[in-house]
Amino acid sequence: MRFQVTMIDQENKTFEETIVAGNMEEAKKTAQGSNPEATIVSVNWVYK
Repeated sequence: MRFQVTMIDQENKTFEETIVAGNMEEAKKTAQGSNPEATIVSVNWVYK
């Protein structure tokens, strides 16, 4: 499944990353691992 993870970095810039993962928690861990300073705002399942 694909998840769109929306995050905010230390400079208060919002950005999105599409993660392929088996579930929402795995997508959060993957996104946080690649962007350790960012704060996750939302995670949504996407169809595309």
